Amino acid sequence: MTRLQTYDKDNIPPEKIEKLKPLIEAPDYEESKIQNASTAAFGLSKWCKAMVQYDEAMKVVKPKQEELKVAKELAAAAQAKWDVALEKLRAVEA
Repeated sequence: MTRLQTYDKDNIPPEKIEKLKPLIEAPDYEESKIQNASTAAFGLSKWCKAMVQYDEAMKVVKPKQEELKVAKELAAAAQAKWDVALEKLRAVEA
């Protein structure tokens, strides 16, 4: 249980995801069927499905996070230039 709770979900090898996808999409991978077979297996199956969904979501989110980081850096640089220009303007006005 501890290994599942501390699993590094941000670094799941793509090979594992590709192996899990066909299993999760299989017709026999219905929650009701799994739950009838085993409560423990049901919990693990939900966890596996959640990890695959998380990985898919992060494929969209990570590039956007990188874009945001770059945009913030550019904004900070532009703000620094603005601050310098404003100080020069104030000096001229004074």
